[in-house]
Amino acid sequence: MSIPQYIKTPSDLLNIQDAKNIGASRALLNAAEIKREELRKKKLMRCDEDLKKDFVFILGGIDILTWLLELPIKAKEYYESTKDDL
Repeated sequence: MSIPQYIKTPSDLLNIQDAKNIGASRALLNAAEIKREELRKKKLMRCDEDLKKDFVFILGGIDILTWLLELPIKAKEYYESTKDDL
């Protein structure tokens, strides 16, 4: 994950790395984690008629939720490795 590609300012970097400590952000991340687990438990099948039942759509949802949940961790790692340069 290329943090500078997604997080453009030092203040955004600090906010995102602290997301688990901010009430509203924490609630959103917790909801995303619950939704990811729901998607993981779904029966995977090919369904061209209803994309919400299609395994490709479901796997894409799992992927983006995992990315979102990892973003604060990756932002913190990036900040720690570059804080002297910011």
